[in-house]
Amino acid sequence: MWNRLLVILFMGTGCVRTLVLKPEVGPGDTGPGLVADADADTDTDTDTDTDTDTDTDTDTDTDTDTDTDTDTDADTDTDTDTVCIPGEATGYRLPHTRWALATLYASRRFEDLGETALRLSPSWFLAIAWQHTGFGCDDYGAPWLEDPDWTGDQGCMGIHSDAIWIELSRLFPAFFDPDGYAGAVGAGHIEAGVMASAWAAYVGYAHLQRQDVDPDEWYAAAADPLAVERISALTHLSGVWTGDVGTVVDGCAGDVVACLTGDTAHYVTQFSEKVALLDAADCYDEVITDLDIDSFALEMARVWPEEDWAAAAEAGKAARTGAGFSADGLAVISAMEAVIYVPMVCPESELYEWYLLSCP
Repeated sequence: MWNRLLVILFMGTGCVRTLVLKPEVGPGDTGPGLVADADADTDTDTDTDTDTDTDTDTDTDTDTDTDTDTDTDADTDTDTDTVCIPGEATGYRLPHTRWALATLYASRRFEDLGETALRLSPSWFLAIAWQHTGFGCDDYGAPWLEDPDWTGDQGCMGIHSDAIWIELSRLFPAFFDPDGYAGAVGAGHIEAGVMASAWAAYVGYAHLQRQDVDPDEWYAAAADPLAVERISALTHLSGVWTGDVGTVVDGCAGDVVACLTGDTAHYVTQFSEKVALLDAADCYDEVITDLDIDSFALEMARVWPEEDWAAAAEAGKAARTGAGFSADGLAVISAMEAVIYVPMVCPESELYEWYLLSCP
């Protein structure tokens, strides 16, 4: 489950920020005062001085209780885990609370993979949507203009059937139906588009092995601080088979964009600038309503229909304080994850069957 005690830090992005809760205070200490009391009970010749010593030991026990109270105060101070989803900046405004819920949920799925370099924040997903469609899908256009190449089936996230969906359906057929592309991520199905983008980023990460490198080792050595985000955006645009990935791996670990040309270079450059703007944006802090959670759950049920999203929605509602998304967003998603856990895992057999690759 997701009630783990983690500090989440996304490199080069500005999203989730949590605090680590202190362990609960253990049972009271059986200190020397109790031993002295026992001795006093058995010693029939106990004099006044012994009684005084016993009182001193009792004072020591009182001091121990005071330390315990201090720990309790520290626990109270760490009870306010917050999250920052980009809310508003120059030329940008988060269209809806569902975007905040969807991108937060998707970004947390990379933790399922354990210690890997692949970590993408909510800003990454929002920058992709902003770059591809300007949030111009499903009446989210103002104040942005639609991308002239946008089509309804690709949805807000620009999920291409030949660049992304085909790879998803090969490696994750239980989630992404090979014959189910039409209408799956288009129009207002933003949750499905965001989830498809997350799983597609993993596909691109695994495919780096075709360049004869270990993805984690290559990313660790790359000097470009946005290498993970930029290569993930590149494969989102052009697919995992683009030759640009090999060119970057061979010669542009210091600056991914330096090895790109034409429209591809323009896309990744503009994407990078949007990430920077989103990282500097004010935090989204609208109150999460019942309708927000119900709508999010309803759309997630289209992605994983076998799960009890109605129960997850009720758990999410119960986790709110009414203080706004910054205070409640992480609590809502964590409560829903406690009911429904669909982790991102390496599709070992499919990865080998289709590409003769192992899990990175």
